[in-house]
Amino acid sequence: MFFLNEKLRAALQKGKGIARKGWHGKKMEVVEIPAEVLEKAISEFLGKEVKAKSTLFLKLPDGVSYRAWNASQDDALEDDWEIVE
Repeated sequence: MFFLNEKLRAALQKGKGIARKGWHGKKMEVVEIPAEVLEKAISEFLGKEVKAKSTLFLKLPDGVSYRAWNASQDDALEDDWEIVE
């Protein structure tokens, strides 16, 4: 996982998104889905109790779709991350 300073990490934990400066025109941002939310949804879907870990999701350019996300090396090493308000 890429380095997150305390400010960015706190924003994710409060349900805010973060994005690279160049992403704003594309409506893209990274959000954290808490483990308990994923556990509930997956357990209901599978019909059995499961454990999950908090996961980062990327809002795609269409502005409504999300997918699980892992930072690329380029993303991990950049310092232009900011909180999406």
